Amino acid sequence: MRGVRDRAWRQEAVQQALAEWDFGEVLRLVRRRSGLSQMAVCEITALPQSFISDLEHGRKQVGSPATLLDLLNGLGLPEDLQHLLLTPLRSHLIWVTRYSVSHGGDR
Repeated sequence: MRGVRDRAWRQEAVQQALAEWDFGEVLRLVRRRSGLSQMAVCEITALPQSFISDLEHGRKQVGSPATLLDLLNGLGLPEDLQHLLLTPLRSHLIWVTRYSVSHGGDR
């Protein structure tokens, strides 16, 4: 089995967590919604079970792009939801732009 069923990604809470880069919550919600054990997630993501558990419980964060790719590719993030990953970047860019304009722009 590769990835999780598409319907697991369609829950609003999953998409909200994805847009907020709360990957522990994404993992917990998608895993439970699809009925996967942590060991099954380990098999499809090649990530250690201890990391999966710690991520779900907020004791660890995704620390590298490679880990993020292993996680989301393994879980089968649908292409039409990948844009949600850009939400925090857009928010940061808007804040930086507003800050720059309100503080005199480029100096």
